Amino acid sequence: MKNNSLSRRKFLCKTSAIAAGAAAGTLAGHGCGSEKKMSAVDASNIRNYNPKKNGGCSVTFSYDVDMPCGGNTYLYDRQIPWLRGDDGHDAHGHLNDDVRNYIKNLATTAEDYNAKLQFFIQGNTFEKQADVALWKEIAQRGHAIDNHTYSHLAPLGQKSTQEIEQEITQTKKLIEKHLNTENIGVRTPWGYTNGLLQFDELSSVSSAQEVQQTILNSGIKWVSSRTSSSEGGQRVTDERSIEMIAERQPFYYDSGLLEIPFCIFQDREYFDSDCGGDPLRPLEEWIDYLKKAVDFAYENNLYLSVTVHPSTSFKHDPKGKYLKEIYSYCKKKPDIVLCTTRDIYRWV
Repeated sequence: MKNNSLSRRKFLCKTSAIAAGAAAGTLAGHGCGSEKKMSAVDASNIRNYNPKKNGGCSVTFSYDVDMPCGGNTYLYDRQIPWLRGDDGHDAHGHLNDDVRNYIKNLATTAEDYNAKLQFFIQGNTFEKQADVALWKEIAQRGHAIDNHTYSHLAPLGQKSTQEIEQEITQTKKLIEKHLNTENIGVRTPWGYTNGLLQFDELSSVSSAQEVQQTILNSGIKWVSSRTSSSEGGQRVTDERSIEMIAERQPFYYDSGLLEIPFCIFQDREYFDSDCGGDPLRPLEEWIDYLKKAVDFAYENNLYLSVTVHPSTSFKHDPKGKYLKEIYSYCKKKPDIVLCTTRDIYRWV
């Protein structure tokens, strides 16, 4: 792996460039020493990438955008419960200017490293014109934007299949209408230790298998729902969560739905006390943890998908230092592809 030829590195560089263009709905090259337009034949390379066969690894930063609306309280103090909307429900989905600008800055950082980010947004974010404008800009810049249900619907096992289908299809239509991009991927709110194989809730309304089929019936082809935060009902250690990257690789359910799991701790699970994290951990520990995850994925030729929440990372790292550090770290290793979750779907 460490002695891959120059031609191999050029191939991965080109593959990464095609991925960036495909996410933007174009096949234009991005960097790698060329602005050459890629042909449809060249684009087929993206479907053949597999770190187990090709060496190296892929690294994805995906963002679950589920913020409360109004004010800045939650953004700076994670001890404050979710703010409530006018109807009394959790007001997930709406942003404020701080986080809108933070998301734009993260996108700029990615672009500086010739990479694209993956975002999962809720349908109710389209209720505010400022949010619509934000996501139109992010989509036009070539970043991937997919479905996170309409109102952060969770836990799925305690919702009816009718509710699930309505929330997913409503958000899918909004994404496709406003952002001019096809939506075939969903990040489930919360995430589940067993993904959609089996729910842990004792009073489930819908079975995991019913949820799989409902998602497929909604026009979705891939889902990201499986987490790495616990094992046997107990929170795992940092070291074990990194080892579990090998167990959190993409796979198909019997239904034909593709699962692309979360890898390692999410930022909320690392920093936020109400998600089991320790708010006293310094930022440098988070960056070191991410570097160890990259090393493990690289040494074992794995996909690494990192899940981040702008509300959490903004509080602990308002300048987005972690993204610059990790992208820079990846660039020092040969054959690491910086990609989106959509790219992983295309490859698998």
